[in-house]
Amino acid sequence: MSNASRLSSLFKSGSLSQLGSFLGSIGIAGSLLLVAYELKQSREIAELQFAYQRMELKQILDQPPREFTEVEWDRLVSKAYREGIEGLSEEEKTYWGITNAKGWDAFALRYETYKRGFLSDAEWANDVFMMEWTYCDDKLWEVNYFQIYDPMFPADFWEMLSEIHQNADCSIFESEEQEE
Repeated sequence: MSNASRLSSLFKSGSLSQLGSFLGSIGIAGSLLLVAYELKQSREIAELQFAYQRMELKQILDQPPREFTEVEWDRLVSKAYREGIEGLSEEEKTYWGITNAKGWDAFALRYETYKRGFLSDAEWANDVFMMEWTYCDDKLWEVNYFQIYDPMFPADFWEMLSEIHQNADCSIFESEEQEE
């Protein structure tokens, strides 16, 4: 029996109490739909605020130390990746260690964001690919792992990183190096 036929039967029978019950249940259903819609809007606003906070934090993490200009910082990064840790002076190593910690913080933030469903599978796959590339190049790995204090990240972060390393197919990166 459809709602329209129920409503017409209520009018025919003249039962006001049934009509009141019917209208009350429609009112309750409507209010529940309104609450659901408001919850959806609240979630969208919270996700947007979270995205802005992530973006602000990423900008902070990407800034060079105050002692460097952008150009000087780019030179140091290039030198570290080109020559490895041995090519850096002691002062440069200090700044590189600070930067490395910020880079790992950014990666840990992206992992937490992915775990909570706020980062797409495609974006996370790109992050994993970049981590595999870093792992497969001994010099890059040494430079990126320099002065990292392991307990500063949760255990599941290191488990995820270990899984990336175990599953890394370094042969694809070796073939690219041979072509150059």
